[in-house]
Amino acid sequence: MSWTPSATQRWLETFSSRRYADVAPMLSGVSGTELCFMSESQLAKICGPGRGMALFNHVKQARNAAERARKREFERKEKERREGGEGKENKPTGSFPPLLYIPSLKVCLTFILLSTLIALLLTVWSSSLEDLLNTKVETIIAYGSIPVIACGFTYFHIWLALYMTFFPYNYVGLGPQIPGTNVGFPLGWQGIIPFKAEKMARMAVKLMTEQLIDVKEEFSKLDVDRVATEIDGVVLEKLQAVITNTFEKHQADLWALLPSDVRDELVVKGGEAGPVVISKIMTEVKEDILSVFDIEEFVVGFMTANKELLNKVFIQCGWDELCFIRDCGAVLGGLFGFLQMLLWIPLHPDPPDEPMHPGWQSLTVFLGFGLVVGCATNYLALKIIFEPIEPINICGIYTLQGLFLKRQKEISAVYGKITATEVLSARNIIKRTMSERMGALPAKQFERLLHPVFEEDEWKLIVMGGVLGVAIGALQAYFIN
Repeated sequence: MSWTPSATQRWLETFSSRRYADVAPMLSGVSGTELCFMSESQLAKICGPGRGMALFNHVKQARNAAERARKREFERKEKERREGGEGKENKPTGSFPPLLYIPSLKVCLTFILLSTLIALLLTVWSSSLEDLLNTKVETIIAYGSIPVIACGFTYFHIWLALYMTFFPYNYVGLGPQIPGTNVGFPLGWQGIIPFKAEKMARMAVKLMTEQLIDVKEEFSKLDVDRVATEIDGVVLEKLQAVITNTFEKHQADLWALLPSDVRDELVVKGGEAGPVVISKIMTEVKEDILSVFDIEEFVVGFMTANKELLNKVFIQCGWDELCFIRDCGAVLGGLFGFLQMLLWIPLHPDPPDEPMHPGWQSLTVFLGFGLVVGCATNYLALKIIFEPIEPINICGIYTLQGLFLKRQKEISAVYGKITATEVLSARNIIKRTMSERMGALPAKQFERLLHPVFEEDEWKLIVMGGVLGVAIGALQAYFIN
């Protein structure tokens, strides 16, 4: 209760049907923290024995909860300090890698130097360049624009393919969504991951319960006395309403005659028996947890209602891979664009085609190449995340393996942390168990944990890359002539 004195006064004046309103002035200037740590005898002197005991028990729950919270926070920080932090806290926890960002100083300097050199070649040294290549500067610029455009375009459409895997959470389109798909007619889209939320959740539960954790085993580790202590405050708060309603229903006349101090005493006595009853209930629940708690329906319902959390799992686990694939788009685009330029040099028509009537050369080099490159780069970008599954040693120099699988241990820790803290209860038990056992999974099983959810829809992203490739190729064919 980190309340100010005025907030504490308001609470005393309204709490428990205003039973402490008359003593609120005597506690003026007392903050919530100070009230929590007042002794039972101090409160009894101010409020009277019955009300003092009741108030002491009420604020005791707040004090215990605050102490437990401080202890947990201290333990968490100590653990992160010892282990260097679990996962990488400096990374965004739910945001998607941006399209535009400030790269490293090394990349910036390289870009500035290359840009300066190209600018000098096309201006100050343009005559020497024309003599060397035996062509005009305008033609050099037109040809040189091919790999530049391909570089920027491929970078963009690979980022777009990755983005459309996660967003939007819900269907957005000009027409209705086609049943059973994430696309609409004539135009519409829902992110692949949010669309597959239910399937992903069921697959995750199946993996967890069959290969990672035993639900009965995990619940058997619960300390029933600790559970009783944790919810004791809630029980005491609810007990007052239960006792009041019960007496008013069955013994209304007797209840009306009882002084408020006696009523408070009944609530306190009932609260003292609460932990014992809760412990007995929890002991019975532990023995037959599967009949009480359906973990599959719980997780499926939670994940489908919180699709942003499912995205968070993928994005936070695969942040490094998403950034790498996005940046590779520029490199792949530049390489394919350079090849496209080499093809255009011997194949370009002389004289140039009419702008609206491109010949077979323009159609082949720009539209055809755009289709192939758009599909191929999206395909490669998606595949190198998860394939090859098993590591392949290349001449003892480099180990080839899917980017996601290389970081299995780190990703397992992040996955376990999110699942334990934001999806399932008993977080410390499940967090430790899932992190350790996921990290020990064979690569094939680990790959099936996250890949299948959008594997069936990869072709849509690849086709999208091809369509965008044709579109940008048509623009190139028009302007280069």
